[in-house]
Amino acid sequence: MSQEPDIIIGHHPEFGVAAVSRRPDSQLEQALLAQGFRRLPDRWAYSLDGTDRGSIEDVRSAVAQLRKQGFNVTADRMYEGG
Repeated sequence: MSQEPDIIIGHHPEFGVAAVSRRPDSQLEQALLAQGFRRLPDRWAYSLDGTDRGSIEDVRSAVAQLRKQGFNVTADRMYEGG
């Protein structure tokens, strides 16, 4: 049985690259903020801050860094390495 992801990263039609988590966690939030995500108001979701940080390579790098920090990350296929 697989473990539920800590973070899910994908494309959102309104917010662009978005990350969600089902559990509030300050360590997880700090890791997302360090990767350039910003918290969306009134949601436990984040969007990648800045239009210049939304390239596929940037998101792949963020996914890799979050995994390196020990988070279980599920991402859209296009963000899963090259």
